[in-house]
Parts: sequence; structure tokens; C-alpha cells
Amino acid sequence: LDIGIAEYTEKQEQIKREEQERLRKLAQKQAEEAQLAAAIEADKTNTDDVKAAMNDSMSVACLEEAQMQLFSCVSAAHVRSDLTFCLARHGLKLPGEDVRSMGGCFSEIAK
Repeated sequence: LDIGIAEYTEKQEQIKREEQERLRKLAQKQAEEAQLAAAIEADKTNTDDVKAAMNDSMSVACLEEAQMQLFSCVSAAHVRSDLTFCLARHGLKLPGEDVRSMGGCFSEIAK
């Protein structure tokens, strides 16, 4: 009986880990798609500005750091609410937060 309970518990933990990994991959894919969509939309309306920003090392460094922080947060997420937090903190920018975010970078680039 003890072996059966242990096997069941291990199977449940494995299912939980697989679901967490699936959610992390989904969140990362959604973040990448959002970044691409924002870049495409910006390029449609402000082609010259986008090209200038992508040639500016500070703008590129800002976006790369924000992306790294977003993906790091997503990879450490355990439940769906963690993924929401990651998107809010590193994808957008919460008021009063001094954190590098994609939204913060785009806001600075737009100035």
C-alpha cells in the first residue's frame, strides 16, 4: 500500500511539473509574439523612428535586458498568477516600479 501511495504522489508531482513547464513555454511564446506585434505595428507607423531606435545601442540594450528579465521571471513561475505578475512587471510597467520592462523601454524610445 505504501508503494502505491508513493507512486501516485510521484505521478501527481510529475503531472504538476509538466503543467508548469507547459504554462512557462506558453507565456514565453505569448511574450515573444507581443514583442513582435509591437515592433511590427511601430514599424508600420514610424518606420524611420523604429530603424533609428534599433540602431541605437542604448535602446537595444534596454529591450534585451527587459526581455531577459521577463523570460527569467517566466521560467521561475510556478502558478498562473506568477505568470500574470511577470507580464505586468516586466512586459508592462507598474506605477512606481523601478524595473526594466518592455513597456518602459518602448516609452523611452518613443520620447
